[in-house]
Amino acid sequence: MASAWRSLVASLLIAGGASPASADNAALMTLIAQTFGKSAVDSGAAVGVGLALIAPGQAPAFFSYGYANKSANVLFGSDVSFEIGSVTKVFTTNLLGQAIYGGRLALNQPISAFPRMLGSFKPLTAKVTLAELADFTAGFPSLAPNCNEKNQPPGCLKTDRPSTSEYTAQDFLRYFQNATPQNLQPPPPSLKALPAPYFYSDFTVGLLGLILGANPNGLLSNAALKGWEALLQKQILGPLNMRDTALYPSTSSSSTALGYQQAIGAPVVVNGALSAINVVVAGAGYRSPADPPKVAISGGAGVGAQATAQVGGNGSVTGFTVVQAGQGYVSPPKVAFVPAPGFPAPSSPAKGEAVVSGGKIIGVNIVEHGAGYAAAPTVVFSGGFGGGVGRNATGTVQIANGEVAFVGIADGGDGYALPLSVVVDPGDGFTNVVPIWAPAGALHSTVQNMATFAQAALGSPGVLVPPAMAAGFKIAQTPRACTGQKPSLSKCPANILLSDLAWATIPEDKVNHVPAIVLKNGGLTGFSTQIMLMPARGLGVVVFANSNGNQVSDNKSTGEAPLIARGALYALFYQLGGGGASAPR
Repeated sequence: MASAWRSLVASLLIAGGASPASADNAALMTLIAQTFGKSAVDSGAAVGVGLALIAPGQAPAFFSYGYANKSANVLFGSDVSFEIGSVTKVFTTNLLGQAIYGGRLALNQPISAFPRMLGSFKPLTAKVTLAELADFTAGFPSLAPNCNEKNQPPGCLKTDRPSTSEYTAQDFLRYFQNATPQNLQPPPPSLKALPAPYFYSDFTVGLLGLILGANPNGLLSNAALKGWEALLQKQILGPLNMRDTALYPSTSSSSTALGYQQAIGAPVVVNGALSAINVVVAGAGYRSPADPPKVAISGGAGVGAQATAQVGGNGSVTGFTVVQAGQGYVSPPKVAFVPAPGFPAPSSPAKGEAVVSGGKIIGVNIVEHGAGYAAAPTVVFSGGFGGGVGRNATGTVQIANGEVAFVGIADGGDGYALPLSVVVDPGDGFTNVVPIWAPAGALHSTVQNMATFAQAALGSPGVLVPPAMAAGFKIAQTPRACTGQKPSLSKCPANILLSDLAWATIPEDKVNHVPAIVLKNGGLTGFSTQIMLMPARGLGVVVFANSNGNQVSDNKSTGEAPLIARGALYALFYQLGGGGASAPR
């Protein structure tokens, strides 16, 4: 473990009466949460963040920062009800796995095997299997096309997320009855056989969930959604005592997180003064040009800067005006990754942002992991000193699957200023409608409940998991397809995500001794969620962030939660789990 990480907060925990070993672990957990979670709130990237960090032999550690509801001053907490979006999908595929385990269904069963429920399909659609619905190789887009005056195909959507009364199960089914699987990966030659090339789809997992919840002897109706809810309660939520997870949050819930699309601005410093603020994310939900959001400027070792925001007619921030430039400001520390000598340059360079506390660099948030690193680069820190004087930090880079995974801080240096940040107040908070494809992305849950789910998926001691549920996880977390242009696992290029049943798998890196990681993200407008697990080491991370999450298009990124979770999981692995090339196998 890096001594800089150990010593920074261990004394605070030992003072509370913990043993040195447990205090050391707790200190690392706290520092991990601060480095990757708190920094997102401090920088204005998220309004609120909740995390659960899971390691073997100890209870999950919970951390919360910022607000669940800014206007009502409701702080984020591990018991806050939150829209988890597409993380809902892994509940649905566990139910499928349980049905497979019980012999009630088969992965290779085509949807044409349910004629009373689903009616008839076009020839190739009729061959789509339950596995292909779940691993995204069925050849359907994420959503049906939108209706317009000139084009109104069967099952088209009048809005992107209509309610179950506006777009019913019959409308949903009509789309599939009239659609044909396609190759949706470029270039798109015609599709003659299944499985189709991977393409992430809300609609296919939504259909799978409704099939699981429907009456097999009657035509699919909205009652199938209630059937899915009942099945979920009986087979997952009830056994795991996940009382705060539901399609609709309980009215007795102490707090419910709102979604936000806050604007994000990047400061520009010239000769110690705040020269400008560039719009990085325009945001949404700002009421009017006459009611602009507050802009708070902090850090950077300077004083006196003030700025205002301009709001356009569409409710987004169009620009910033620096009212007072202030003085004494410094730009944040620069993080450079220098390729190892004698090895090819990476095909895509990594990018990182230093996280500063108490005048020291305590970690690096990897904002772009890069690609093609054959050997670990050297990390070089420069600048960012308050008053221009300080001592540079040093660290060691870890790579996994050709990417920069983590930077361990060996010496945090000294004299660093808190990074200059521009935090823009969010606009109006909101919630999202529950659509008929809810089994693909509409559950509400809490960080506490999702930590229990993560422990169940890991098989953690102390969490009682029925055999059928355990089998459901094993079936759902088995890779089925390549996310590249060809779905065949045997022909999948190295270092590409593998598609399980709604989960995705980052393959094991045998050279650098990094076990496989299974993950699922969720991104509804204003809500960003991620669950990441390293089963071989019993490590897990759950992250909720009410930030600029968008409808998920794949398993790569959506909002802040994936960045936070990935940094936190690799930190757990390398700092707490004995990770790295020298780790015992």
